Amino acid sequence: MKLIQVFCLCLLPLTSFSQVILIEGKVINSEDSSSIAFATIGIEKKNHGTVANEEGYFTYKFNANHELSVTDSFVVGCVGYYPKKIGLNDFNTGFYTVHLDPNVTIMNEVIVKPSSSCKNVELGKANHTGLGYFDYYSAKEKHFDDKLGREQGVIINLNSQKIYSIKHLNTYIATTQFKKVLFRVCFYKVSKGKIISENILTRDIHWEIQGNNIGWNTIDLSSYNIILHDVDEIGVTLQWIKSEPINEKSKFFSIKASNSVNKNHIFRDKSNSDWKINNGNMSIFITAKSCNK
Repeated sequence: MKLIQVFCLCLLPLTSFSQVILIEGKVINSEDSSSIAFATIGIEKKNHGTVANEEGYFTYKFNANHELSVTDSFVVGCVGYYPKKIGLNDFNTGFYTVHLDPNVTIMNEVIVKPSSSCKNVELGKANHTGLGYFDYYSAKEKHFDDKLGREQGVIINLNSQKIYSIKHLNTYIATTQFKKVLFRVCFYKVSKGKIISENILTRDIHWEIQGNNIGWNTIDLSSYNIILHDVDEIGVTLQWIKSEPINEKSKFFSIKASNSVNKNHIFRDKSNSDWKINNGNMSIFITAKSCNK
């Protein structure tokens, strides 16, 4: 999970699995050639990938091994665009420009009954009790950029007979060794404890958390018009897309958590790797207006 800012002098052939592979490129809008900030680059079902910077540029260096083959492809994507697959061999030409097509999503009309049928609710773990925490770092990693593209979050129970208008997202930061961290907010459909969709949000939401903000942090989502209905479960995650460390040894950033008999904790190492679901519950909750249909 390493984003290394170097220039590519040559790309070693993929036929030898004892070599280091370096890819670099830029992600742009196919319609107007504008840069796409913080697009994700990852290999499906494998823990390889990175995140582009604010200007759409990315570089990624990794050791070729038995887990990769010449038939593998990087999936490049971002909220509001159709994802695109780029074969590893396509990077043999050096710098590669990825063109993503905009995805214009038309929201279905939702009819809400009079406001008397509505109430404000908190959904998720709205406390920071418990002695545990979940970190974005593992002992295998040597650099803070190893975490780019990693997601963690919770499964939140809803009522499919209700309509929820999301107002705020809240999380409790337990520890940090960063001046600031930028996250992407993601919502996923969940069925029987398994994630069954891509990010359902139609706008790319970024949340910057400052290093001195230990404790509860809140982002106002009311302007994004996020409406949930006809679902009993929703997955809410924070995807690590950029950070500014205190020093080169900075690694730890954790969210408060507690033990749970339910499998509420969801996470994956890269944007296209497999999801994992564990026992435990992170201090993440949403505030919403809940209305009858």
